[in-house]
Amino acid sequence: VGALLIGIPLGLVAAGWSRQRRATALNVLFGLSQSIPVFITPIFLIWLFALELRWLPAAGWVRIGTSVRGNLESMLLPATALIFAEVGIVARIVRADAIEVLRSDYIAAAVSKGLRPSYVLARHALRPASLGLLNVLGLNIGALLSGSMLIEIIFGIGGLGQLVLEASLNRDLYLLLALTTYVVVVYVTLNSIVDALMRVLDPRITRPTRS
Repeated sequence: VGALLIGIPLGLVAAGWSRQRRATALNVLFGLSQSIPVFITPIFLIWLFALELRWLPAAGWVRIGTSVRGNLESMLLPATALIFAEVGIVARIVRADAIEVLRSDYIAAAVSKGLRPSYVLARHALRPASLGLLNVLGLNIGALLSGSMLIEIIFGIGGLGQLVLEASLNRDLYLLLALTTYVVVVYVTLNSIVDALMRVLDPRITRPTRS
């Protein structure tokens, strides 16, 4: 969710700045997000904010019932690492689709009416540009799940990733099978939700009829 909240506005801004030099900085940021491995970003964040600046804890997790502030502090670095790993691909897909949509005749008509560029991007270009994003997100759910489990292990968060690691070290085959089944169910469920959202955004997408 965080990657979508950050990546979609950045992608729209990059589309609006596509012919300006300041878009280069955003493209560099998107490239770094896609090229840096998911396990490198957490290590860099721990080194900078936990070891050097001492602003945030390096590892561990505090329950929200114990301390709201402690929970937010313990989750800030893992959430940042996971968002940074996904924000590049989200922003680039939105940028590419939005640039293509902005070349449409109805966008030119909206601009000729004197509408603000920001309004045209958000109101007229975002919805058709979201179809490609949803499609890629459905395919990228597996990488998101594996990345989140890896980040849990690096930060010492007692979640699914830590459970998979312990089951692998203990050679607990039945637990590994149960965890694998759980991940598959989550993957299929999220893909089904993505398909439903695509049908909502574009009514032309319908279920194939049986003969």
